[in-house]
Amino acid sequence: MENFWVAQLLLIDFSKEEFSMLKMKAKSFPFGGVLLFSKNATTAEEVKSITQQLNSAFPLQPFIAMDQEGGLVNQIWEGVPLSPGNAALGMLNSIKDAKFTAAYTGLELKKLGVNMILAPVLDVNTEPENPIIGARSFGDSPHKVALLGRAMIKGYKEAKLICVAKHFPGHGDSKTDSHLVLPVIKKSLTQLWDEDIYPFQVAIKEGVHGIMSAHILYPALDSSLPATLSPRIIRHLLKYKLQFKGLVISDALNMKAISQTFSPLEAILRSFKAGIEMLILCGISLEEKIKLVEKLQKLLEQDTYLASMLFRNYIKIQKIKKKMLNIIPTLTLSEKKWEKILAKTTIWLKKQTPLSNFSGKTLCISFLRDEGIPEIVQEKLKKLIIQASNKLKIPITFGYNLADVCKIAVVITRKPSPFAIIEELKTILSDSPIIIICGNPIFSQYIPEATLQIFLPTPQLRAVEEMFKLILKESKSAT
Repeated sequence: MENFWVAQLLLIDFSKEEFSMLKMKAKSFPFGGVLLFSKNATTAEEVKSITQQLNSAFPLQPFIAMDQEGGLVNQIWEGVPLSPGNAALGMLNSIKDAKFTAAYTGLELKKLGVNMILAPVLDVNTEPENPIIGARSFGDSPHKVALLGRAMIKGYKEAKLICVAKHFPGHGDSKTDSHLVLPVIKKSLTQLWDEDIYPFQVAIKEGVHGIMSAHILYPALDSSLPATLSPRIIRHLLKYKLQFKGLVISDALNMKAISQTFSPLEAILRSFKAGIEMLILCGISLEEKIKLVEKLQKLLEQDTYLASMLFRNYIKIQKIKKKMLNIIPTLTLSEKKWEKILAKTTIWLKKQTPLSNFSGKTLCISFLRDEGIPEIVQEKLKKLIIQASNKLKIPITFGYNLADVCKIAVVITRKPSPFAIIEELKTILSDSPIIIICGNPIFSQYIPEATLQIFLPTPQLRAVEEMFKLILKESKSAT
């Protein structure tokens, strides 16, 4: 472990096939943390088993992190409460509900052994066509994003969960996805400060534990390097001007915004020199990660200045772990209040056509799923629809080839305007179906012909029950 302490500065992913090797190599290569994805586990029981094994294998307790933002951005889909997501909380615009949501979901993650959440998203979604943020944002108002973000940070802190706000200095005005290309945001310095950086200022004052950098080029801040690799943005702006003293984490370095230009080792070195303290390393094999640690260690033996700088990062990480990882939360929260929040976030987005009484009719349900949505989401939603309809005694079927039915199209999408789904919807809109939008409410704007639209923020039973109740209530009022 002493030879490869630099591994503590890396937060890595791993495949199911690599899990045994990771545990076996843990003492020699003590990675600072692991990032769990749905490829590792999708149920609460699976996650708990993995976290226990990781804690037993590593000589230094690891950060165990997850992207469990809510809405359609989750890794665990079974056995835990799913947050309605930022878009839904932004619509409610309730500081109390946002704080409660973070505390309630954070407590459940903590019970499973997860100790770090890569949330909240503090990006201000000023670009409606943003392909990657969208419903992950609280909205297009910097003030709203800042206040609700601060509330969620308070909630996560009450749950004793390390929270990492993202993506500094802001990903909300991008028309491209940094997983695929390097986005460029050409805002003025004043615009960046007033719109994008402001929520992070508020988060820093609230004591957010960590901040994740964005792989985006901001010419007004640095004309040549994306934020993750930019000393001007990380060292000068975030650490010096904003006085952030918490942990600075990179977004995943395998994303094309970085990897299409820089090799993994070059990206690692540039990030550290920019002021990043912990790096997310995904998308390459465990063997390749180990080789990078070995190469990095050799470089540190030759460069005492770099070694000294990175060792300070190592010390900082150990202090955070000692302070945060083994704190047990003491609060208890009401499940009834949680159910009320789920019900409140399931709403009519559009209600322009009277809904005739469908008494005696079958609800005929069809799914349209964007290609980026895991199949498990649709499967879970289908099970919940069956469960809720049985409870409420509503006859349902699946498909569109039946007569004398009330037709419902369930659209599952994170994207604001998925072309294939819009084209498919055009073929059925003449039948005046009810459109259920699960995921991104901005999609509503791209189907103006659909006069009956309901927003279902996340696949949770209480939310699905509320969806049916909204339809029943509207149907009865139309008679």
